[in-house]
Amino acid sequence: MNPIIKDNYFCDVESHIFNNKIYLYGSHDARNSDRYCPLDYICYSANLNDLSNWHYEGVIYRKDQDPLNHDNKHDLYAPDVVCGNDGKYYLYYGLSNIDMISIARSDKPNGPFEYYGTIRYPNNIDFKTLDIRPYHFDPSVINDNGKIILSLGFSVDANIPAMDINEHNDHGLFIVELEDDMET
Repeated sequence: MNPIIKDNYFCDVESHIFNNKIYLYGSHDARNSDRYCPLDYICYSANLNDLSNWHYEGVIYRKDQDPLNHDNKHDLYAPDVVCGNDGKYYLYYGLSNIDMISIARSDKPNGPFEYYGTIRYPNNIDFKTLDIRPYHFDPSVINDNGKIILSLGFSVDANIPAMDINEHNDHGLFIVELEDDMET
């Protein structure tokens, strides 16, 4: 039994400290599901001076909030959250079977988050036309003294059904710096 999370299946967890509290963000599995992460995003938090007392923050973002998921058929994969230079909190995530990183934004680290947009390339570059590009999967993001650094990517030796992995996007990890808009 997990000593922190007793009532949820919580995976792909990222932890961040904001305002003297630690927050856990992760994917949300369902008991006996045949899919990975089919539920909405949830969050847990604890004061740094008492890590024995964890608080369930509830649902912080629903998968039906993303316009790319209008049919609610895609699952929410491995999220991460960062505090932007504007003091707002940004949730980066991928939807199953969609080669794109989406973003949601909130005024608070525990949400609720609202859909904000998707990662885009400068000058409206269509990333699918690039010879080498990341597969937009499992983002990780940090604020390094005002520089917002996003890492993403995937690399496998086999074909995965419903994932468009090919010679253009199977190169593994990519690291990019985001502009102030948190999208570009």
